[in-house]
Amino acid sequence: MFEPESFADNLETRYFKPRIRYFKKLDSTNETAKKEALAGQHHGLLVIADEQLAGRGRMNRIWISPPGGLYFSVFLESPLEGIPSPILGMLVACAVTESIRHVVGVDSSIKWPNDIIIDENKVGGILCEAISKGGKIEGVVVGVGINLNHPMSGLSTEFRYPAASLIEVTGNEISRKELLREILLAIDKRIGVVKENGSYDDTIEEWKWLNKILGYHVVVDTGADTIEGTAVDIRDDGALVIETKSGIQKAVTIGDVTRVSL
Repeated sequence: MFEPESFADNLETRYFKPRIRYFKKLDSTNETAKKEALAGQHHGLLVIADEQLAGRGRMNRIWISPPGGLYFSVFLESPLEGIPSPILGMLVACAVTESIRHVVGVDSSIKWPNDIIIDENKVGGILCEAISKGGKIEGVVVGVGINLNHPMSGLSTEFRYPAASLIEVTGNEISRKELLREILLAIDKRIGVVKENGSYDDTIEEWKWLNKILGYHVVVDTGADTIEGTAVDIRDDGALVIETKSGIQKAVTIGDVTRVSL
């Protein structure tokens, strides 16, 4: 049984103190967090659900969210002024990979923009949505979904990429509470580094180190276009830079990327 108050009281964070809203069932943690953020909730709002009935991924795709997974959304104000929202998503992605390594004991990587991958299988995803009031961005709702203790087989045949859960990867049941705690502490630690350094340089470098895309030949489907070339960089706004065969560099802000063999 998840007890929000005792969980929050025992979480030793420095830069944000989670204000937890816990639900057994919910349409979408991101939608609930967005509504509450717009209604006046601020930095540290944390919405958790045992099950999502209408979970969403990027580009409004369905995120299958049965009981047994870890599904939460956190509202974060940027530690620095004028920073694009995708950077906070990159920060959270780095925190998730570190936490999986510490709690589960396996290495994971990031596929642009913020899919969490183990052995070419997607085990989690992150969705960032900016919250604006009066034309000013107040912060970002970052949604995290991790396939934890439920088998993926039989759930759906509509996955765009191979998917797995952590219990399938390790053969062991994973403590949802322990992994959530580790992720929140890892987010807090990175927010502290950003505040102290006055930049997201460490976040961007960590993200590049964890990624499995840079330096490879890729195809990006943006929904409106297909771009093929070498992934050469990640800009500070989170855009993926592709260098085409003709030497032209194109920045992509949204899409599905696939690594291909030549």
